Amino acid sequence: EKEEIVEIKRLHPPLSTSIGESQSKALEAIQATKETFLFWYTKKSKTGKPMLLIGASKPELMVLIKENTTSAPAVKGRIKLAKWGFEFQTRTVFPNLLSEIADWVAVYCHNWPRLLELKGARWTVRDKEWNIVERHKNDPVWKNIKARRK
Repeated sequence: EKEEIVEIKRLHPPLSTSIGESQSKALEAIQATKETFLFWYTKKSKTGKPMLLIGASKPELMVLIKENTTSAPAVKGRIKLAKWGFEFQTRTVFPNLLSEIADWVAVYCHNWPRLLELKGARWTVRDKEWNIVERHKNDPVWKNIKARRK
């Protein structure tokens, strides 16, 4: 398990302080307010690595997206707190979304422990009226993600 984490960390640059703080604060705000926020995920940001961005409003999120976007596949949608934890909601299918977000969390949760609260997140694909079309749950991808002990 330790070798896996070292290998993953070697492949990803450190998350900038501003991005790490903003994502941690966004998760905290979702939990405190129970409001639905927006998210954007890309397989390859300007750093060359995957990136998950969460914002309370479209203008707030668009600023972060513009700073990090490339031509790589990306997906946007809503993120909210459900009875089982966080739920990502999109209108389109994005192959392996939960698996990729879990990998991203595994890399960055050591510096930003609040990201661990995404552990066990689920994903729903919804139509234009936001009715559920597909449900996705993938508990095994979250199983071995843990913060380092100090």
